[in-house]
Amino acid sequence: VATLHDLALVRAPGRFRPWQRWSGLRRLRSLAKADRIICISEFTADEAITCLGLPASKLEVVYNGCDFHPSEPPPAETKPDFEVPLEFFLFVGSLEPGKNLALLRESWRLAESQGRPLPPLLIVGARWEGVAKEGQPPKNWRYLGRQPDDVLVHLYRRALALVFPSKYEGFGFPVVESMALGTPVICSPVTSLKEVGGDAALFADLSAAAYLAAMRRLLDEPGLRPELVEKGRRWSSNFSWERCARETVAVYRKAVAT
Repeated sequence: VATLHDLALVRAPGRFRPWQRWSGLRRLRSLAKADRIICISEFTADEAITCLGLPASKLEVVYNGCDFHPSEPPPAETKPDFEVPLEFFLFVGSLEPGKNLALLRESWRLAESQGRPLPPLLIVGARWEGVAKEGQPPKNWRYLGRQPDDVLVHLYRRALALVFPSKYEGFGFPVVESMALGTPVICSPVTSLKEVGGDAALFADLSAAAYLAAMRRLLDEPGLRPELVEKGRRWSSNFSWERCARETVAVYRKAVAT
């Protein structure tokens, strides 16, 4: 039994270093020998069929869980040792080009050109060399690097929204984490995000204008944010590690039985 997370290596090889491409493609080729293949989303299962020619009969969809499941005791939070603005948007993720911070940079600049600057953007994630070369970020962006979970929880709970313009995701942990902690999500209906965001995300096309419009809605429509918070908490309850473990065990039993 093997688990397939995504096929970004095939779809966007430029996002990876040479050694990652070499070892990753070797592992992908070995999937043909597996008796069962767990895919973490329907999207990933479709990719396995389209890109690798794997038979649907071998594929089983088992969604990931969430470390901050709403049915479990509230996770601990710690106030960070840096100043947190009263209003801010949040980005969480590895900062490689596929996560698309370049689009958000355009959104912030567009807002400034219209005379209505956006609140600060706090960015949690390691800053890769390629991202640093994308140009000067807006003045009110703050790169925070990696942060421990208790600080991340503090930020999630206070953010206006998570803005997540990723181009390609096999699942999208920050989307579910945000919803579970009461943070609205703005993302695009691409790859797995439409599936994982369900009816609880505020979807925007992958353009600077569309993301700016979505953020403006959250700022200008008082009733929208609490509506998305409630939908998000309800939807995120579908993604638990208990369910993931139970369904994973079922796949192994099926493999043994055959």
